[in-house]
Amino acid sequence: PPFRSGAGTAYVPVIVEVPGRELLEGDEGDQLPVEIFAYVSDEQGRMEDFFAQRIGLDAGGGREALASSGIKYYGHLELDSGRYLLRVLVRNGTTGRTGVKTVPIVVPALGDQDPVVLGPFFPEPPGRWLLVRERSENPEADRVVYPFTVNGDPYIPSARPKVVAGDAADFVLVGYHLGSNDVSLEGRVLDGAGTEVPGGVLSLVE
Repeated sequence: PPFRSGAGTAYVPVIVEVPGRELLEGDEGDQLPVEIFAYVSDEQGRMEDFFAQRIGLDAGGGREALASSGIKYYGHLELDSGRYLLRVLVRNGTTGRTGVKTVPIVVPALGDQDPVVLGPFFPEPPGRWLLVRERSENPEADRVVYPFTVNGDPYIPSARPKVVAGDAADFVLVGYHLGSNDVSLEGRVLDGAGTEVPGGVLSLVE
């Protein structure tokens, strides 16, 4: 989901989760070169933004740990409002093994009037992934503050959250232009078919 950045375009975080076992398949070397590419095109097929990152990992001593978890990469795009197609490619630079994912995204107009609530972010339990953040030689790329914080404390959102039936799950909602009054929370819990789930309860924690 996009965040308002104040620069005329939306700041769109991209979270890439790469399973370690698939990444290491066929690679027995101590050095693991990982290449991550993401580019986004509009409805006419024109490329609007992209990022590319090459990461060198020492897989020799931590192969088992990496195989049981993986790499979680954080990057971002800057886009105007509209509908887009995001393509992400991850490649093992040694074996050439490649994975590709295509995801449609919608960037709403984050203007000065209409209230907007982004989709929920489920914080990732710590220690599960090897975390890698984007690097840029352009100082302007770091002008937006890291958006995933609660009361100043950062968290890492899950790209594919899992909610276990019967268990509680914390999530974060980000909203804009919600007015100056106290915010209240009302909602229903639905299953994948859109049917309300009996007993589902939402509560405002913070």
